[in-house]
Amino acid sequence: MPSWFLHSLAVYGAVCLVSLLFGSAVLRLLRPGLTPTLQFCLAPVVTAACWAWMLSLGIRMGHTVRSTSTVAWILTLVVAGAETLLQSGPWLRVNRWVLAACMGAPVLALAAAFWQGLDVYTNSQLNDNWVYSALGRHAWKYHFREQIPDGLRPIYAFIAGPRQDRVVGPALEGFFSWLYVPGEIQTGINLYTAHSFFMLCCAVAAFALSLGLRIWAVVTAVLLVACSHWLGNVVYLGNLDQCFGLAYLPACLVLAGGPAALDGRSAALAGILLGAVAMAYPPGLFLVLGPAVAAWAWRVLREGCPCGRAVGQAALTLLAFLLFLNAEMRVLVFETRLQLNAAMAGSGHGGQGRPGELLLPGMLGKARLPALFGMGSEWGPEGGTYALPSWAARLRQMLAVAACITLLAGFCYLFRAGRPDLMFSAAVLISGTVYFLVKEHYPYGAMKILTFIWPVLLVAAVVAAAAALRLRVRMVGIGLAIASLLSVAWCESPGWVPKAFPAAAIPSHSYREYHLLKERLHALTGGAPIVLGVQNVVTYLWLEYFLCDEPVCTLLPANPSSVLMPLLGGWPNVRRPALPEAHHLITDGPNVPAGVGGTWVRVYESPSFSLWKQWGWEGS
Repeated sequence: MPSWFLHSLAVYGAVCLVSLLFGSAVLRLLRPGLTPTLQFCLAPVVTAACWAWMLSLGIRMGHTVRSTSTVAWILTLVVAGAETLLQSGPWLRVNRWVLAACMGAPVLALAAAFWQGLDVYTNSQLNDNWVYSALGRHAWKYHFREQIPDGLRPIYAFIAGPRQDRVVGPALEGFFSWLYVPGEIQTGINLYTAHSFFMLCCAVAAFALSLGLRIWAVVTAVLLVACSHWLGNVVYLGNLDQCFGLAYLPACLVLAGGPAALDGRSAALAGILLGAVAMAYPPGLFLVLGPAVAAWAWRVLREGCPCGRAVGQAALTLLAFLLFLNAEMRVLVFETRLQLNAAMAGSGHGGQGRPGELLLPGMLGKARLPALFGMGSEWGPEGGTYALPSWAARLRQMLAVAACITLLAGFCYLFRAGRPDLMFSAAVLISGTVYFLVKEHYPYGAMKILTFIWPVLLVAAVVAAAAALRLRVRMVGIGLAIASLLSVAWCESPGWVPKAFPAAAIPSHSYREYHLLKERLHALTGGAPIVLGVQNVVTYLWLEYFLCDEPVCTLLPANPSSVLMPLLGGWPNVRRPALPEAHHLITDGPNVPAGVGGTWVRVYESPSFSLWKQWGWEGS
């Protein structure tokens, strides 16, 4: 067993423990009337909201992520330590099966990352993680929204002036990098992802408990959500802010329609959670707000809440939301307009040029019902649609029909149990998914909507299975329960599900090579200028990131993408040495690139890179 696997488990376990303790302390102060198990299940979501607020507040006040995250860690550890010393009783009343499932399910879902090391695993071959890391590296050292001075190294100058981008994701990655290499933002990506999975599992457990499900059903719902390949797709696409925001819908449904008292404390907490998702992932605010408002409105009608008190609670939620969000409102407006324009840009034109347009072609085609449940093969061997074997296509269609029946049964049971708001909320978001699939032909936009309601749908499937087991004819009930759970089996991520993913853009699933190269490079070159003669675009980007403090210049890759242009010296605030000054060359192959003259000697080699040295530079 690799030592880094145990190290990853230890770091992840420590973060989960601190997250539980800190969030529990905050909830105990707010006193929203939750049971100990529900309190601990909602604690990670509250902790993440507080982290997002502290980091964003520090940046708004003109501080770097380095200084702000230091203060945030100190406050977190102090509060978590005080909670440990002062409140040991609630731990004894927490259901340990639920807590174990919530902590273990992310390890199962991200097994490859834990096995290879959370700090170095390459969870995506797309550019999004690189952009997060580049923005985070800048925010670690400089104020994120100040005017960028001239003469910076390329990564630090990447943002090219004050921007309205959401900063919570890169800031949280920097926050987690303290547990590995402070300021090496890439090392915090997978820990940020693992904690987002932990938040979601805990929120789903709280939501399932609020519906009165038994412990076995709660654990089943947690495992189904964690292993859903929709979550794997979100991670693979690099949509880490979206992954962070998924936990807030089930958490808000617990507060709005669950067992917590419908009072001012719950209203204020709901406003804080809505502010957190708006800050971290602005498009997700509206996907959380609609179902949460529906659940709250139905509960107000069901309990006969006086009109004045209901208006007061709504006003308190809005006030907490605005106070929590504060100056980030401009980012919310900017991002919402940007995402909406991108989603609707292709209306009537086939969706050309929209973000993610070509990433999920397998969701479209003749099998529309499986597409709705994400049962297609999203990528093909060469980026096209993967053709399923005939037996698999028939099985997929059967399971899609069974999934529809299961979900209808689950929501009908919830309707009879007094939660018709959940059926309405799911119908609204599913209608949006169908609209983007059928009308806009934009599966990437459909995916973003579906991932938010997907945990609720899986819980509804578990509700149907639990209801089937209550039938008087035991064998019939067991058979229907098994069929209900099998209906969503295709949407999970075991290896037997026929899938096809594109070839890895970089040769390794680990950044360990980059870290080793960075550690040894300065001793090999003595700080002299280095040329990056790399043809793989993704490899080039990550070399720019890891060698950002070394003087590097570049030979233009064969197929440069738009994200490269700021790094190629096109902006006045990017500083690079001239090519004739460099007598070292890094390549991503065994040979020196064509067109580079001179005699070169290899001085360092790894499975993916070679470092060459010559005594005189000759280039074309």
